[in-house]
Amino acid sequence: MADTSRPLYCGTCLSFTTDSPPCILTATAGAGWELPQGNYFEEPLYATPAIADRRLNIRTASALPAIGAPGGW
Repeated sequence: MADTSRPLYCGTCLSFTTDSPPCILTATAGAGWELPQGNYFEEPLYATPAIADRRLNIRTASALPAIGAPGGW
């Protein structure tokens, strides 16, 4: 698993993408860093995730999906 973007730090979490398999991982801070799970995609991820409108936006080969609920997480 290789990192394919720059990490994105947001307060108490750190998100980054991998290329094999295409996945976005989010680690949360506590006493140490915990990596609960990833969000897997069927196509390559190409850029650093971005936060907008309380959503995590991810660029794939053909789309711009967003993770998060409208109005808050």
